[in-house]
Amino acid sequence: MSDLNIRREGRAGRITLDRGHALNALSYEMCLAIDAALRAWANDDAVALVVIDATGDKAFCAGGDLAEMYATGRAGDHGYGRRFWADEYRMNARIAEYAKPVVTLMQGFTLGGGVGLVAMPATGLCAKPVALPCLNARWGSCRMWAARGCWRGRRGVRGPIWA
Repeated sequence: MSDLNIRREGRAGRITLDRGHALNALSYEMCLAIDAALRAWANDDAVALVVIDATGDKAFCAGGDLAEMYATGRAGDHGYGRRFWADEYRMNARIAEYAKPVVTLMQGFTLGGGVGLVAMPATGLCAKPVALPCLNARWGSCRMWAARGCWRGRRGVRGPIWA
C-alpha cells in the first residue's frame, strides 16, 4: 500500500503513514493493514518494539478519512462508517493493550484517529510542535504527554499514558 510503509528495521516494527496529500488521514485499508501488522508482530520474537511515525511536516495524522466516508455514504454504503469505526477502535484497543512497547513520533496536526494512535501507546513523543484540536484530547497536551511519557519510560511503567 503506497499510503503506508510497514517494515522491520532491526528489532523494530516500523509503521510510517505516507499520505501527505490528505494530511496522513487514515483510510479503512490503512487501519486494517496497521492492525494486521500489529497482530503479526505480537508473537514475533524478532520484533522488540513498534514505532509509528508519519511523513511530512503538516500532520502526523488528521484522523479518519472523512472524505472517503462521505463519498461511500453518498453512494449508498451506510455500513462503511460502522465498519470503519469498529475496526479503527479495535486497532486502537490493540495498541493500548499491546505487550510490546509502542512509540509514536508525532508532528503537526494530530486529530481524531491520529490521537488514537498517539494516546493509546505508553509513549507518544513530539518531534515538532503539535496541534491536538480534538475534544477527546482535552485531558492532555503534547508537553504533558512528553513529560509523562519520559517519566513513565524511565520507570518501566507500561499502559496508556494517562493511567
